[in-house]
Amino acid sequence: DISPLEMIASSKNLGDFVDKQEYRDRIKENISSTMDEIERLKKQLDEQRREVTKILDDQKTLRGTLDQKNTEASAKLAGVNQDKAAFDAQVKEQSSQIAVLRAQQRAANAKLGGSAVAGDPAKGGYPAKWANAPQDSLVDSWGMYNRECVSYTAWKVYQSGRHMPYWGGRGNANQWPANARAAGIPVDGAPRVGDVAVSMAGYYGHVMYVEAVSGSSVYVSQYNYAVNGEYSEMWISSAGLEFIHF
Repeated sequence: DISPLEMIASSKNLGDFVDKQEYRDRIKENISSTMDEIERLKKQLDEQRREVTKILDDQKTLRGTLDQKNTEASAKLAGVNQDKAAFDAQVKEQSSQIAVLRAQQRAANAKLGGSAVAGDPAKGGYPAKWANAPQDSLVDSWGMYNRECVSYTAWKVYQSGRHMPYWGGRGNANQWPANARAAGIPVDGAPRVGDVAVSMAGYYGHVMYVEAVSGSSVYVSQYNYAVNGEYSEMWISSAGLEFIHF
């Protein structure tokens, strides 16, 4: 740093000294301003560095959380897939069991004797909304699946003006005699027109509507005799059958 005396000694005159002094002051002022700006920029840079560090830390934390969530989701998905596979296997097994039981019921119905015919084109008056829908796709007014033997006979009892109880949930054909007795409805082995004839054979049993009686034979209308959801009529022996007198 040059002292004032050195500046005077090196100056040509007083004016030259003043110019040099002003120049020196401006240099100092510029240096001071520059240092202040550098300090300001340094503080700004430090603040930005802290913000970047915080953002990186937040991203790291978020990435860890996302990784954990992805791991949990993958585990849940694996569990769902396992449950679905087990459910599908169970459905397949049950479907196979049902197919076996229906085949057994078809064979049991065939032992009733007689020969089934198409019969009444109106299908005994069974409502079209149930008759035209796929089998077991609808539930009728008495809790029975459509185009099953129980749904048809329930309709026939109702159609005749008699009371047909709601037997949904316990509506297999071979449950009807017990249901009827519990409701005080007579059940015996003597057929009458308008009765519901019950065969207890097979896993489900089979019910039919008695249209006519001739000695030891009865003419019946029915659904699902061949376990195919179709309407038919036939003469069969009354031997071994139970008759519900609604």
